[in-house]
Amino acid sequence: MENDFFSNATHGTTNAAKLFLQGLSARYGEVIEIISHFINLMIFSNKFHKRLDNKILPIL
Repeated sequence: MENDFFSNATHGTTNAAKLFLQGLSARYGEVIEIISHFINLMIFSNKFHKRLDNKILPIL
């Protein structure tokens, strides 16, 4: 239950950040879009590395 709460809160925060960045990108264009893609990539790679550490490395 706690996990759901935190994942929902994180998801909501991410959505709010995306909406905020979309609002900015309407004014500042592609620079903001590139930054937001970079942030998303960092978040994704962080999750991937955690999964890698937990699942794959113990096998090796």
